[in-house]
Amino acid sequence: MTKTEGKKRIGIFGGSFNPIHTAHLMIAEAARDQYALDQLIFVPTGHAPHKTFHGTDDQTIRKELLLCAIQDNPGFALSTYEFEREEVSYTWETLLHFREEYPGAELYFLIGEDSLYDFETWRYPERICEEAHILVALRGSKDAEVLSEQISHLQDKYHAQIDLLNIPGFAISSTFIREQATKGHSIRYIVPDAVANYIVSHNLYRDTHAMQFEEMERKLRSNIKKSRYIHTQGVIAAARHLAQIHHYNEEKAAIAALLHDCAKYMPEEERVAYCESHDVEVNDAERVNLTLLHAKCGAIMAEEEYGIENREILHAIRVHTTGEPEMNLLDKIIFVADYIEPNRTHAPNLEMLRSLAETDLDRTTALILSDTLDYLKKTGRTIDDTTQEAYDYYKQYL
Repeated sequence: MTKTEGKKRIGIFGGSFNPIHTAHLMIAEAARDQYALDQLIFVPTGHAPHKTFHGTDDQTIRKELLLCAIQDNPGFALSTYEFEREEVSYTWETLLHFREEYPGAELYFLIGEDSLYDFETWRYPERICEEAHILVALRGSKDAEVLSEQISHLQDKYHAQIDLLNIPGFAISSTFIREQATKGHSIRYIVPDAVANYIVSHNLYRDTHAMQFEEMERKLRSNIKKSRYIHTQGVIAAARHLAQIHHYNEEKAAIAALLHDCAKYMPEEERVAYCESHDVEVNDAERVNLTLLHAKCGAIMAEEEYGIENREILHAIRVHTTGEPEMNLLDKIIFVADYIEPNRTHAPNLEMLRSLAETDLDRTTALILSDTLDYLKKTGRTIDDTTQEAYDYYKQYL
């Protein structure tokens, strides 16, 4: 492609890069080559909406992995701009930063095909289109006609410059790599050798709880009814799906989903004493409706009998039935997954909620709480104060 006289071409490639892999590098090199970029800059995500990463030193780890991967390509560079920001990072602001850093340059912004369909949910999509030429890396998962219609729509609405990258088929993901590393399987040839060596030598992604997932699953299966196990498998599938979409650790989400009903068959008459013996408060609604206590009992059981130490997982199990105000991302994933899992057929508005959950967990949570309260009122059941408080908080998203 012919370059504009006297103008530099700078490619911006953002993402979690957790970890960076060969497909990322193929996309970057294709963009650099096909669009004659002077520099392709990798910008690992810093503080992002709805993102949770692995490890307390995650930024350092992702930076080191990126440096390992790009060290032998002079056309590649790394920017830690988003790491250095204390605020949530939005793409339009990142592009403005590079506009200031490279005045007069032509900016090219790389996105995946899936992001093209989510683009209008991003903050200020019109500003993104003003600042950069968008290059789309295809995975071959969408109908060509649908893809063309989406591009035309964005071009008409935002005057966007959008082009496609020609890349050999290569369907791998960071999620798959983390799963392989978690299980101790080889990731050679999927990531650059330097990245693979770093992951192995630093024992990254080897969550001991995740490594015991199959063992926990076998134990749980022997302690619950078949129908509950089928429900649990549905919640695991839904939680994994939501975690991937909303950029949360899939392994943690799967463990919380696996164990969310682990105390479902504890005799009801034992639940109050079980909670009190562990200094867990039991409210009046729970004393009247003992079935509600399976969540609090489940959190205790997950820690004592399944060896779960992660506080996020335990908290998600504890609040999965009633919800609570200001839930964290995992809390919402499990709360929603429990409701929309594919084996559930009788709850109201299921198809709409399943679709909405992919883009807006807060609104989905509000609607589920609303439906739950309506059901409890119609059936004359006791309403837990926590459920009402949760709805009072989340109704702002309706």
